[in-house]
Amino acid sequence: MRSMSALVFLAASVAASGADVTGYRLIAAWGTSGSGPGEFQEPMGVAVDAQGDLYVADSRNRRVQKFSVRGKFLAEFGGTDAFKKPVDAAVAADGTLYVCDYEADRVEAFSPDGKSLLGWGEPGEGNGQFRSPAGVAVDKAGHVYVADFYNNRIQVFDPKGRWLRSIGKKGRGKGEFNYPTDLDFDGSGNLMVADAYNHRIQKLTPDGRVLEIWGSAWKRFFSHRAFHVPSGIAVDGRGNVHVADSANKRVVLLGPKGDFRSEWKPAGDKHPDVYSPTRIAAGPEERVFAVDTANDRILVLSLGNAGAVADAREVQVPAVAERVSGDMLVRIEGMACPFCAYGIEKHLGRLAGVRSARVNLGQGTAILDLEPGKTVSFDEVRKAVEKAGFKAAELKEIAPARKENP
Repeated sequence: MRSMSALVFLAASVAASGADVTGYRLIAAWGTSGSGPGEFQEPMGVAVDAQGDLYVADSRNRRVQKFSVRGKFLAEFGGTDAFKKPVDAAVAADGTLYVCDYEADRVEAFSPDGKSLLGWGEPGEGNGQFRSPAGVAVDKAGHVYVADFYNNRIQVFDPKGRWLRSIGKKGRGKGEFNYPTDLDFDGSGNLMVADAYNHRIQKLTPDGRVLEIWGSAWKRFFSHRAFHVPSGIAVDGRGNVHVADSANKRVVLLGPKGDFRSEWKPAGDKHPDVYSPTRIAAGPEERVFAVDTANDRILVLSLGNAGAVADAREVQVPAVAERVSGDMLVRIEGMACPFCAYGIEKHLGRLAGVRSARVNLGQGTAILDLEPGKTVSFDEVRKAVEKAGFKAAELKEIAPARKENP
């Protein structure tokens, strides 16, 4: 997600240039795998504030990192005391930063310097409850809109976290959602929703009336215009819509009316089977920031009139061998989306006796770390994976369960 302030930056720069925007060009890439400043472990959400600084939800490091528009590390906040799995962020006009915690089923609010202000939410299906909040956006009045992933709805709150209303339900019709992941607002205040598993973008009024639907009809006629799990969306100051079309592994540029303008695919991908880029934000100086979750980096794109040719330069991504450490390995079929992976971890992590669960999307596996002296049956694991919507293809012990010392 992004902020309303990002629209102002891009509107000013486009007006000054007077040029038609027709494509993307890669100008920089930040980050590498790790837990130090400027390093990431599965970055997800990105937001831009009024000064042009970026906030990145660094999900597995359980923190938010702050950068300048040129990628200089400025600060970090959060940690294990604040987050379980932060996946998106949005900045309000007053500078308040809202962060979705996918695993904790909460939204947390912070000052620009990282001071905790408030938080709300708990697991459930009622008003103000969440089942994995995946995306967040703030309108001009300060109302907070949250994409409630497994509840297949958008919930709306006032700036203090008081519930106002819900929009949508599970389905494939107009105004219905199938695992929504991201949100933004256009210059007219309309709500743009990345309806990821309906493979489309929906434009709605703030109260939920559908205005337009883009994407699903294109599958029949223009294959390059068909979305496949569009998980991130951003609207710039000129009204252009930027889509992180994650399963197609590209960024798509649409005009204000949803007309296809361009696409761009990154090079240097070390994990071709993982859906990425996942998120996108529009910033100052006609820059667009794409979050390449699979490769632990932020890709900086420049808007221009050079056409829709993908940048040919390789951005080197160091291969990082992940150490397997745990008690049980689960091989899972059909898993490629980070949101689904986090859902599987959530279900497995709630099993009695499981201390932690970690999914490796590239390998299609989950590693369970058991509590000392505890065991988990294969049947329990299978059912938990099925509850998350997937099938466990193989289960095996990789180390004896640890026992309590006498």
